[in-house]
Amino acid sequence: MAKAFSEREKKIIQQNLISNCNECWSKYGYSRTSIREICSNIGISIGAFYIFYKSKEALFLETASKFQNDLVDMVSKDLSKNTTKGNFIEVFKKMCKEIQKTPWLIDFDAIDYELFLRKLPEEDMNRLFEQNKRDITSVLNKVNLKLKCTEDEFNAVVHMLLISLLNKDKIGIEFDNAFNIVVNLCFESLFE
Repeated sequence: MAKAFSEREKKIIQQNLISNCNECWSKYGYSRTSIREICSNIGISIGAFYIFYKSKEALFLETASKFQNDLVDMVSKDLSKNTTKGNFIEVFKKMCKEIQKTPWLIDFDAIDYELFLRKLPEEDMNRLFEQNKRDITSVLNKVNLKLKCTEDEFNAVVHMLLISLLNKDKIGIEFDNAFNIVVNLCFESLFE
């Protein structure tokens, strides 16, 4: 008979599932990460996995959402109504360094990411994309900076900058300097 988990154990197991999913997704990608491996890594059975998630996609969706929430929390702690453009730019750069540790989060063109999205129920996929927009709006509401463009245009610029992080190796050793220049120019022209 299966052992029942206490509420404390459930919380720890769920945190471990998300953490290990993040590691495996970064290392192997979506399609080469298996529930069997994640369960083995954290010491639970595959049957126990289904106490927490109905599918691999549900775990991956929660992993992506948690990472995004953690990023927003990190950024929010560094911003206030007194934030200047310069502060905002530095916080954005700090966020980009964190995102570079988990490129799967922004690699929307990867076949692996496309496979993940195809397997998600449509309402979950829409929720993931809406979370992106809400997160950017939430960050903008924390500062007293006025945009010179629409939020959708700002969102598009942010996504373009994030996607450029995927090409760091192709650009070479000057990427960080070039990225900083582009971020500075973009944000200087996006805010009043």
